[in-house]
Amino acid sequence: KESTTTNNNNVPPDLDAPFEDLKKEGKSLLEHIISIVILELPVVILLVISGFCVGYVEGWSMLDSVYWVVISGTAIGLGDFAPEKQSTRLFCVFFLPFAVAFLGKLLARIASAYMDRKHRAAEEAFLSRSLALSDINTMDTDRDGRVDKVEFLSYMLVALQKVPKDDV
Repeated sequence: KESTTTNNNNVPPDLDAPFEDLKKEGKSLLEHIISIVILELPVVILLVISGFCVGYVEGWSMLDSVYWVVISGTAIGLGDFAPEKQSTRLFCVFFLPFAVAFLGKLLARIASAYMDRKHRAAEEAFLSRSLALSDINTMDTDRDGRVDKVEFLSYMLVALQKVPKDDV
């Protein structure tokens, strides 16, 4: 039999389930970002080593080589470091699209982790607050004095930003 007790935030256990992973993890945003980078570490290392190779052929310092990989791979491309030799230019024809795609994906995953945390925190704050009379009045879209399951579900989907109001 399912438990109908509530946790210390007065949220029924079945509504609190999506947040259990976040509570168990207990990771800070920085720890989450580090874990994403560690998962992608082999490719990051490949990018850095490739940058060192380009830098070695071009006569750049190690720091300049890493700088070039980051600036070129994020498609900022300031132009202060550019390969001059034909061999490194040919290598860059293949390397740079890969670097841009990979670093774009990596930065998107980091941004997504940040946005997911913000969204979960907003959901948790919404679900842990008390239901107000104004909420009930807002839910009662047909103004019949009661809130049925469809009205409640529609309200919750829009309030939790799962569905746009126009789609309801």
